[in-house]
Amino acid sequence: MKKTISIVMALALVATLSTAAFAAAADDADIKKDIGVNAKYVEDIKTSKTISADVVWGEMEFTYSVNGTKTWNAKTHEYDIDTKCEWSAKGNDISVTNHSNAAIDVDFTYQPLDEYS
Repeated sequence: MKKTISIVMALALVATLSTAAFAAAADDADIKKDIGVNAKYVEDIKTSKTISADVVWGEMEFTYSVNGTKTWNAKTHEYDIDTKCEWSAKGNDISVTNHSNAAIDVDFTYQPLDEYS
């Protein structure tokens, strides 16, 4: 339906483009005069806003690694700890693709569960 309306409107616009108008003088001489014709295209088509977006989540796998040594100290009866801790992530990507006919804003937030600090 939109394609048909667009074609009809385009043909109407082409038909109203500047053209030369010719008129014969009163004495039937071959005098011609170019007259400019102005045309204007006004579109008043209402469109509704459509919001459509794809959200793709990665694997969201996170690992907390503790590496190092833990040596028993016989004098203090405690472990002497020499460790290094670090996080690593796999697939921590989130992407949003907008398929809407309007701009959208995207904001990501994170809130841990109560049992995780």
